[in-house]
Amino acid sequence: MRSERSNIAICAELYAPIISIRDPEVYQVAVSIPLPQPSTLIGAIGYSYWKMKLCNGEEQCIQRARETVVKARASTTISSKFSVVLSRYRGVLEEKRLPENIDEILGFRDAMVREYVFLDRLKILIIPSHSKYIDEIKKALLITERVGDSESLVSILSVKEEEIKDCNGDSVNVIIRSSLAEGGAYTIVRGLLENGTKDLLALPLLHEKNYYKPSYIRVRRDIKCACGLRFPEGDDW
Repeated sequence: MRSERSNIAICAELYAPIISIRDPEVYQVAVSIPLPQPSTLIGAIGYSYWKMKLCNGEEQCIQRARETVVKARASTTISSKFSVVLSRYRGVLEEKRLPENIDEILGFRDAMVREYVFLDRLKILIIPSHSKYIDEIKKALLITERVGDSESLVSILSVKEEEIKDCNGDSVNVIIRSSLAEGGAYTIVRGLLENGTKDLLALPLLHEKNYYKPSYIRVRRDIKCACGLRFPEGDDW
């Protein structure tokens, strides 16, 4: 029998060749941030909850994900960004019918510039709000289909739980709020936390030329570890 708020983290490793996580500050041109923001991971878990029939509708499923997860943070390997022109027949989805002639085909179609991130592996750290949610979070991660927009398909390589331990040092390698960063090499973006509020996020990535490479962020906190990921003590990071 697991204890309430047990000292357990859930770790997932995903193969995600290309993903697109839209910067919340942009509108038409979909610029992507280099790593999934916390709210994106909450959205992915909420969608899995819907498939598991644990909730009804987007709002209820997102709320359930927020209630079961305290922290959902990402880390990754070397990555790079590139832009594509994405063409869609959006009118088919909006009007729920196929175009009847050439003129309608042109009207149904639109195109936009979208940025994608090319990477190898994506590591996800999940801190459950209560031990009773561990099994359902693990199942939700195992059936995750995408992280980001509808083209950001992922394959789940592993999902496991591991005891959280104290670690030496003063650096972390997952996304944190930038106000906690004391040094190191990192990239700052504006993103959304697990509860949907905007904040400046520090990503454990160093931008060099045309790619990002993994880095560490120094913090003035005790450090915790699980599954090779390092993160600050407490719940406010």
